[in-house]
Amino acid sequence: MRNVILFLGFLFIILVSGIAVLYFIYERPTQETLNSQMREIDVNIISAYNNELVKTGYVIFLNGNEYKNGTTIDNGYLLERILVNKTLTIHNKNLPGQIYYTYVFEKFLDVDAPIQVNLILNQPGSLSIAKDSSLGQKDKVILNVSSEGYFNKALMCLKWSSHIITTKSVFEEIEKPFRYKLYDRCYDLGKSIENTTIQIPLDYKIYDKVNSDDFIRVALIDRDCVTSSCVEEINSTSDSGRLDIIYEIKKEDINNF
Repeated sequence: MRNVILFLGFLFIILVSGIAVLYFIYERPTQETLNSQMREIDVNIISAYNNELVKTGYVIFLNGNEYKNGTTIDNGYLLERILVNKTLTIHNKNLPGQIYYTYVFEKFLDVDAPIQVNLILNQPGSLSIAKDSSLGQKDKVILNVSSEGYFNKALMCLKWSSHIITTKSVFEEIEKPFRYKLYDRCYDLGKSIENTTIQIPLDYKIYDKVNSDDFIRVALIDRDCVTSSCVEEINSTSDSGRLDIIYEIKKEDINNF
């Protein structure tokens, strides 16, 4: 009888030890992982235009899925509690009557410390263009593009007439946006233009000689939108940001800068 009791006690110890081992190997790490994934941090959101706080809409995405939307305040930070170990994306959303460009904040949340999100708002400005020579004077024309205000993420598309063999610039060539699919070539200017002047060189080759009907057409496009719900719609059939600037270089009307 004593041996049976000892044997049963031994089996009990083995069973308890096995359960403990399984717990520490499998269950405890799983619980720690779940607890870690359920941790939240403070995300403080403000939106500002010209260094002054303004009230506007915002949309929060977690891992690419819309999580929440709301409205900022104009007298301080708005607090949101967000789960860690997720990619947080926040962008502004215009309220009725607002025409701010979209600003996008994105960060993978892997820390416990609170973070601050500053939605920096800008409104579309205006552009003016001048050229240093008329079409056919030489094999290169330089455009002087000046901005008053902010022109966001500038692109340029070119189209030319039959007596122009080709036209190219120094910027990175990109796939043509949908609404400019009938143009000949498009470029990413690689910057926003804000209260400054940039020069755009265009090299071109002529077949035979140009006449008054020939042209190089330049479209300057902001690569963003200012409607209430979109982030970027450059491939849209409509222009939802600053109206595109269309400028033509022709044989006549020299306009030196």
